[in-house]
Amino acid sequence: MAAKPATKDAPAKPYNWLYGASLMTLDWNSDQGLFNWTYLHTPFYYLGNEVSGYASVDPPTVPPSAYTVNRYGGIVFNSLSATTVKDNVKFDFWNGKLGFNVGHNTPGSLCVYDRTVVAGGITTFVLPTTIGENTTANFTGADSLVDKAKPASGDPDTYNFRKAPEPAGIDSGDMVFNTSTYTQPVLAESSVFEKNLNFGYYLIEIDSNFENNFIDNNSINTKIKSVVSRYQQYQSYTAGSSDGSLIYVHKGAPALLSSFNVRILDSSKEVAKNIGNDNTVFLSLVRAPPEPVNRALPAPAKK
Repeated sequence: MAAKPATKDAPAKPYNWLYGASLMTLDWNSDQGLFNWTYLHTPFYYLGNEVSGYASVDPPTVPPSAYTVNRYGGIVFNSLSATTVKDNVKFDFWNGKLGFNVGHNTPGSLCVYDRTVVAGGITTFVLPTTIGENTTANFTGADSLVDKAKPASGDPDTYNFRKAPEPAGIDSGDMVFNTSTYTQPVLAESSVFEKNLNFGYYLIEIDSNFENNFIDNNSINTKIKSVVSRYQQYQSYTAGSSDGSLIYVHKGAPALLSSFNVRILDSSKEVAKNIGNDNTVFLSLVRAPPEPVNRALPAPAKK
């Protein structure tokens, strides 16, 4: 809140001004697979609805001009870091886990670092902000010029839209607002899945007393029993079929299957990250059909 300073004619009086952001929302965008800041601002409200639009410059300019009104206030981050609760040690959370660029003075960074500007002997601290990069606002588009509260008519003084791009039809200080249910969010630069699961398939390793050969460019692995493509992925679950299985055919003396040590690996044969507890590997034992018994046919009876 801000306060009007006292003068000789009137005591100090509080203003009903709100600084900062009334909403601060970090969301997950399932369509793009990215985290994003949906709100880092205070929306502009009219009749209880979030609105955005345009307002003409007051006093009027020549030629007439207008400016965008899409938020009441907002916040920016100067720096973002994280530490572990147990050891109070810094670790890469905002970029490494969530995918946000929080570098110092790097292009596209979520964090804004003030810079000093000296002009005419006056020093000014500037925070260069960009909507959709390090701050948010309600979306303002061409449809925001349409005054949906007025019906269409042939009267040029009452038609329900403003001629674009000329806002001259808006009187000085006039505003055109419409309900805005979308924001211009700040999207992470990379997906958490791209950082932690940047491979195309899983390898199922089973350590038991039956072996086969999985051959790649560098080695022969006798424990890999299946290749599961990540193509068939749905709501964080990946399903494979017998098509990717490496079939072992046992020949010789009977073998006792007693134990199985199973691991889910990535394409580099390292234990895959972000694997939860709800995992199932199915093994199928197919017995060979019995070999036919050759029985001698009885000799034909003599007549």
